[in-house]
Amino acid sequence: MKALTVLILVFCLTNSLAEYQYSTHYTSLDLESIFSNEKIMSNYMNCFLDKGSCTPEATEFKRDIAHALTTNCSDCSAEQKKIMRKACSHIMKNTPEKWSMLVKKFDPDNKYTDAFIKFINMD
Repeated sequence: MKALTVLILVFCLTNSLAEYQYSTHYTSLDLESIFSNEKIMSNYMNCFLDKGSCTPEATEFKRDIAHALTTNCSDCSAEQKKIMRKACSHIMKNTPEKWSMLVKKFDPDNKYTDAFIKFINMD
């Protein structure tokens, strides 16, 4: 029993110290085709805002947005940073009301948004 307790403790500590793993499923998304199709873009936004169903890619992207916001995508690969910047920049510029809704959902206390916007504008 004691060995099992130690094993569980080691497992928990190892997992808590592990780096966050961003999904690679959405790295092949054609963002331009999503941006240019109002219905698809609306579906993604509804997913992100918990107002509609999500595709598997949108589900993973939504999960990663929440983490990226708090860490400025510090655990992202170069390609993931590029996608995160491009997607968020597009939303900010073209649908600022949706951006405000995302900020309210993912950063209600506005702790991380300013730093994240600086991250988005880097390049």
